[in-house]
Amino acid sequence: MRSLSRRFALFSLATATFLLITACSERGVQLPEGPGLPIGSELTGSWSGVATPIEVTITIENVLADGSLFGSGVIGSVHAAFAFDLEGLFEASSVTMVFGIVGEPSINFRGTLTSDNRIVGTLEGGGFDAFGISLEPVSEEGGGEEESQFDPSQPQPGVSEAFAGTYSGNWEVLIYAFRPNLPDPIEWLGEGSCSGSVTLDPQSLLDRLFGRTFSGSYLMLDSGSCLADGITVSGTVNDGQLRGDGGVNFGLQIPGSAGNFFEDVLAGSGFKPPQSLFVLLGCSIINKDTENQMDGSILGNRLSAIASASLDCPGGRGGTVNMSVAIDATK
Repeated sequence: MRSLSRRFALFSLATATFLLITACSERGVQLPEGPGLPIGSELTGSWSGVATPIEVTITIENVLADGSLFGSGVIGSVHAAFAFDLEGLFEASSVTMVFGIVGEPSINFRGTLTSDNRIVGTLEGGGFDAFGISLEPVSEEGGGEEESQFDPSQPQPGVSEAFAGTYSGNWEVLIYAFRPNLPDPIEWLGEGSCSGSVTLDPQSLLDRLFGRTFSGSYLMLDSGSCLADGITVSGTVNDGQLRGDGGVNFGLQIPGSAGNFFEDVLAGSGFKPPQSLFVLLGCSIINKDTENQMDGSILGNRLSAIASASLDCPGGRGGTVNMSVAIDATK
């Protein structure tokens, strides 16, 4: 009698297990395997994780019976945000996904569903190299403990392929004295214009997420009145950044110089500001820490920016002497 009861219990357990597996398969979810994993764990739904400064939020919309999964998500930081579609595979406790971002390299996620209902994995591609991050289910109330760091609807700072390229146009060098105690406080001392360009290098997706600065190069040709005959000035664009308000900042550097751009101009690096040399003799830069940054904007295919410096000129006729270098160019 005891043997018969034992056989009946085993038969009931096997039947219940078969019915559970069948039901889960009909729902399109492949059960995880391995010791300690919760029976019936599902991947469908929203998951989120933060690994400073990166935040990833995904929504797995469907998991098929063969383990194929599909969904969407956002990867971002306080500097930039990128929406993506995802597809992947859930096999045993292994979760692999590909994040497809329009106009950017794909990002691969490889992870493991753990017994405490987390997906622990790494990001590869798009500049990432075994970048570790863990994803946890998002509560029904709309989020986990971490508050979102970014707003995907905001501008995405950084030089993408859309902003990168060569902008050709005109450089303008202006020099004037400002004497507030005179009826006509502004006296123009020099003005020159010459053709040239600014080239902005693109950044990787990772550079943009981390808010890293961009670089590039610039060129001033002697086909104008701001350079001496036969002189071409070229150098590097450095410390560049597209701001969240759509503005742009970048520095100009002449190779081989330890100073800044305006110090190079004062040293005579090929520039010939008309009728102003006598004013510049003995001048020194007042706002040396701030004047080297070009400040402007990129609107469509047009780049416009200006940098200025205030000079202390003891040999002049009083007041403050100001210099500015501006670029207005299109791509």
